[in-house]
Amino acid sequence: MKNINDLHITGRVVQDPVIKDFKDHQMIRLRIAFPNANKKSGDGFGDVVMWDSLAKENLSLKKGNAVEIFGEIEYREWEKDDIRCSKIEIKANKLIVL
Repeated sequence: MKNINDLHITGRVVQDPVIKDFKDHQMIRLRIAFPNANKKSGDGFGDVVMWDSLAKENLSLKKGNAVEIFGEIEYREWEKDDIRCSKIEIKANKLIVL
């Protein structure tokens, strides 16, 4: 049975990915444009994060690459300067450059 949070999406990288190195981990954050099911409202956009081995496999990603992503939706909350912030992003488990 599939997880209710499973996601499969195709899109295009719209800005060069940001690579971050942490003490024991590596992360890539990128933004993609994807076709909206409602043709009248144009493309949708989403932020994607990849960690560790998946990040290392995709260090050559760049703006303009077409990608297929398998993953899950992740909701994050944090506080900055006493302001509560939140974000919904895609945590990639698999990425294929098309």
